[in-house]
Amino acid sequence: MDQWLALRAPGNGVDGFHCMRSAVAVRLHSYRDESHSLHCDLIGGRGHPWSIDLVSVTVSGILFVGFACALMAHWVR
Repeated sequence: MDQWLALRAPGNGVDGFHCMRSAVAVRLHSYRDESHSLHCDLIGGRGHPWSIDLVSVTVSGILFVGFACALMAHWVR
């Protein structure tokens, strides 16, 4: 707690809120491609940039859950 108060103290040259904001490692980026489809990506990494297409992750999750349900239904029957 004392460190937080020291960061917020006036005249020390460090803004505590700026330090907290710089800790955010991931941001949401949306764009439209050539066919005007909306894409949302999670982008992060400073030294090694990376991105994840949320549409692909969502579709993969739906397919995985569907496969798991079909497998469970096959085993139960």
